[in-house]
Amino acid sequence: MAKQKALLFGISALSYGYFMKCRLKFLSYLLSNTFRGVVENRCFQNASYAWLAVLKMEEIREEFNELKGGVFSLPLVEKTNAKLVNVPLVASKDVRIQISKNDYRKEIGMVKEEILGAIDEGPVIAGLMALEKVRENVCDVSGAIDKMLFDVLKHVDEFIIFSPYGMPRKGKFEPYGVFLSTMPRPHEHETIKLWEIGKIFFEMANA
Repeated sequence: MAKQKALLFGISALSYGYFMKCRLKFLSYLLSNTFRGVVENRCFQNASYAWLAVLKMEEIREEFNELKGGVFSLPLVEKTNAKLVNVPLVASKDVRIQISKNDYRKEIGMVKEEILGAIDEGPVIAGLMALEKVRENVCDVSGAIDKMLFDVLKHVDEFIIFSPYGMPRKGKFEPYGVFLSTMPRPHEHETIKLWEIGKIFFEMANA
């Protein structure tokens, strides 16, 4: 039986506020044609903590330290046998793409290339930090991400696009992020917690 082409893609600082402001055509299309929701994250304004909650599939309460066994021992990675691409965890230096702070096009291009190179083999878990790093030309970066998603999702059976928090405001990130998926969230009228995203992807990848 063919492996499910399932993608979990976390894009830090992506916000619904960008959709109309930056006229993001493909993301606006997804907003109207997929299951959608709002990620609520008031605790972890840090990509490493946020991703740890997703990959552990449980709420994180302790301080973040180097992972025993590494990122590949985390429950979601271990249970789905997913390929990791640019996931921003301390223990995932072997899967991080090392890009200079302002070279967003290179990061987007390399993440796209890695996803497309791995998706035929099975589930992929990927991260993108480009939008979090910029303070100017935000719509240019958002537009490049929008185009990359169009190119990538054509090759995917199932997906979750999420952001662990929204756009930056006054030194902090908005506590609400994006959730767009081919699978509905567990509670239709409630916000989605980070650890719930991992559980949804586990079901998706093993469907």
